[in-house]
Amino acid sequence: MKSKSLLQDVKGYKEEITMLCNQLQSLKEEFLVKQREKDEVIKESKIMHEEVVRRLMETQIKLTKAEEIKEHPEIQNHDNYLHEEIKSWKEKYDVLVEKTGPFMDQLDKFQAEKDILLYENAASQVELGKLSEKYAMLLGHQNNKQKIHHVRKLKEENCSLKMKESSSQSKRLIDDLSTSVLRQPLKEVNS
Repeated sequence: MKSKSLLQDVKGYKEEITMLCNQLQSLKEEFLVKQREKDEVIKESKIMHEEVVRRLMETQIKLTKAEEIKEHPEIQNHDNYLHEEIKSWKEKYDVLVEKTGPFMDQLDKFQAEKDILLYENAASQVELGKLSEKYAMLLGHQNNKQKIHHVRKLKEENCSLKMKESSSQSKRLIDDLSTSVLRQPLKEVNS
């Protein structure tokens, strides 16, 4: 019986040793995982530390430069002068935009009117050409060649005179518009 109990004790010890070996292996693996995690945390903390040191150095350099600028009043005065100059030009620009705003609308209207007049002129020239051809054909069937030639010459002269008149009217209108645009700023500036 003793040998049986010894065998059972040995068997129990073997099982316990196997169990302890398994636990030891598990603890070794867990230790390795924790060691890797620790190494990564150390690596990340070194990187973060280097970044903090770099930023601290940059901030220190900026602070030193700012203090140097503060110590030189001529730089600060020049900076103030430039700010005042920018402000002055911005105010002048705003005033100019305010004064020219109403005239821009007028100029747009004048341009639209000019375009309409040019279009109407071109349309009337086309229509005049068609009418003169019809008239010449009508006269040609009723009269001899000399009369047709004479009438055609008269019509060409008439067309050229009408074109001159139309262009002079357009010029006069443009001159009137330009004069009125130039006079209005003077009135507003004087008032």
